[in-house]
Formats: sequence, structure tokens, C-alpha cells
Amino acid sequence: MVNVMRIVTGETVIGSVTDKGDFYVVKKPVMIVPVGKQEFGMAPWLPFAKEESVAVAKINVIYCVEANADLSNEYNANFGSGLVMPTGGVKPASLKLSGE
Repeated sequence: MVNVMRIVTGETVIGSVTDKGDFYVVKKPVMIVPVGKQEFGMAPWLPFAKEESVAVAKINVIYCVEANADLSNEYNANFGSGLVMPTGGVKPASLKLSGE
């Protein structure tokens, strides 16, 4: 599951988050960066760190919520598992018989 976390420093971080008591452990953390009106990009949050995960004290977190499907898919396609889930419902096929 991909979560969105807002840090008291103002950064918005997404990644796979595990609750560890007084800390959240974020695997493959990525920062959301505004790049224009109503547009954003993603960049590694700790690009020079050797570790793939980081522990963030809960006292430094404003909120931690599950990402919506679009954001989760964007994260997974670029930084995560590579799995992308469908976001829309299934539309019924329009079938016509050849004699119609």
C-alpha cells in the first residue's frame, strides 16, 4: 500500500509506510514536488542515502493517509513495484450481432 505523509517541515512524502509504534518506517520514500499549476513531479526524498527505508518519528508527521489510485499508480510505475491498478470501473461491451 502506498501512503502520503506530510512532514512538519512542509514536505509531502509518499512510499510504503509501516507503523512501528513511535515511528513510521517509509520504504522507497519519494517527495512530491510542484512543477506547475495543478501539476507535480516526484523525486527521491533521500537521494544520497544508502538505505532504502527511513524511520520518521510520529511527532514530526502532520498526517499519514492512503494514496488515491492515480497517485499510487504513478508512484508504483516509477519508484515502486511497477504494478498499476485500474482506476475506472469496467464498462460493458457493446455487442451487435452480424445480422443487425
